[in-house]
Amino acid sequence: MTIDQGPNTERYQGIVALEGNSLEEVAHTYFMQSEQIPTMVRIAVAEFQQKGDHRPHWRAGGVLIQHLPEHGLHTMADLPGDGNFDNPDTNPDFEEADGWSEAKALLTTLEDVELADPDLSPERLLFRLYHETGVRVFSPLPMVERCTCSADRIEDMLATNFTDEDREAMAVDGEIEVVCEFCSTAYHFNPNQFGTKH
Repeated sequence: MTIDQGPNTERYQGIVALEGNSLEEVAHTYFMQSEQIPTMVRIAVAEFQQKGDHRPHWRAGGVLIQHLPEHGLHTMADLPGDGNFDNPDTNPDFEEADGWSEAKALLTTLEDVELADPDLSPERLLFRLYHETGVRVFSPLPMVERCTCSADRIEDMLATNFTDEDREAMAVDGEIEVVCEFCSTAYHFNPNQFGTKH
């Protein structure tokens, strides 16, 4: 799973086993084991038809809520035991805040059809769920499929982090191939193009 929190932050990746009956369960496992922040995720995908168009169209929607410490300070107990940190039955040190309990309970009322409804805006959906406690909506960020990798960055990484011998060992048929795990772009380098480093 790759987490990209936007400009001025480092993108990072975590390896998550694809275990469970849904992507929601996989995401929960990731946040429980890697992030260690109480998190709840709802994801839905639905097929729908546009008026006048008989071809099927697909739409996906999702909501992620997290229990964040106040003012960025760690206010929750350490996470002992089996890592099931927000379950009082398995972690007696966890005291679930009333607001977090309520937020989770409200999210469970959300139906798949609501998440994937093209006529239901995210703002209206949030208002339906959380209007009693107040909703603040920020300007949306457009989703674009792009990666921050580049030949220059990878070349710099190869030059800085590896010796001549390391790069020679990486070469197959006279070139080093580096494949970005995010976008699958392949970059090729001559192991002799780097300065000597011992």
